[in-house]
Amino acid sequence: MLTVEDWHQRFSRQAAWTSQVRQYLYQKSNLSSAKHILEVGCGTGVITTSLHQHTQAHITGVDLRRDFLQPAHAADSLTTYLPADGYSLPFPSFVFDA
Repeated sequence: MLTVEDWHQRFSRQAAWTSQVRQYLYQKSNLSSAKHILEVGCGTGVITTSLHQHTQAHITGVDLRRDFLQPAHAADSLTTYLPADGYSLPFPSFVFDA
């Protein structure tokens, strides 16, 4: 069974593989003008943390696994991390613009 650290290392490798395509998508989506960003399925926050390089928006990351959120919180104090299900988000409509 994989530990949270094992998952974090796996997520970090995957993030490196997708770095160029994410840069392209961030530019095309005009992420820099967003005010409130939501990342559903943020895991240990590897990609969520990197979003701060591309925007001044307030970022919220949610994941079902509370244990994944602990390293995310530890590495990134600028983001709000919450346990939540992407199918039943605990936010009112139209809070996020990206």
